[in-house]
Amino acid sequence: NMYNEQYSAGGLKALIDHLRGTDNFRTGAWQGYYGVDLIATVDLGQSKRINRLAGSFLQEAYSWIWMPREVEYFVSDDGKNFRSVGKDVTTPDEFVMITSLELKWMSPSDSKILLKLLLERGILNKKGDFVRTASDLSGLDIPLAYRPSQELMGMIHSGKAPVKAPEPKKDVAPDMFHVLMDVAKEKGIQTKDFVPACSRIQKRLDIDIAAAALIVLRDNGVDISPYIGDVYANIGSM
Repeated sequence: NMYNEQYSAGGLKALIDHLRGTDNFRTGAWQGYYGVDLIATVDLGQSKRINRLAGSFLQEAYSWIWMPREVEYFVSDDGKNFRSVGKDVTTPDEFVMITSLELKWMSPSDSKILLKLLLERGILNKKGDFVRTASDLSGLDIPLAYRPSQELMGMIHSGKAPVKAPEPKKDVAPDMFHVLMDVAKEKGIQTKDFVPACSRIQKRLDIDIAAAALIVLRDNGVDISPYIGDVYANIGSM
């Protein structure tokens, strides 16, 4: 989609000219879109390691200039098949899945407590069904090997509510990947498409195949919240 002519910022290459806009939109350095989604594809020419993706946006409410409702980033190895790697808003279920199963930072129950703490302290804001950061974190560099500190984990554990006595363990844990394969079939996702997609994500993220299956289901619009806990428990028992 094309930008609004009133806010062209110089044309088609404005978003990759390395020139940043200021707090004053009247300088003409900002590119604006009205009533359409911006889909921008940056071709690096070859597969490269990317450490950080970010965008800068301006809001000037008095001039009816608003932040985008949502920003999502995708990557591709071939320029045809794209996979989502993050967005500036997320749902509580996605937050739990990402921090527990994808990043392997903590258990799903700890992730729920972390989300609650971040909301209570105003680090995250919740509006409707979505969660986003309360301030601009685009200038924050997070190490690739980041893990939550012991202090943070201590805060999470101290914030835990009393838990119920654990239920007796079953003799045989279900194979969650095959369970999720059945879910995919019920949702109209063909096995010949589902299994290769899971394998690609498993290889790229170095995660369990069942966790990869959750990502594929999520990306296809399936509610995965009923399965997150079982997948994590299944992985932990291996």
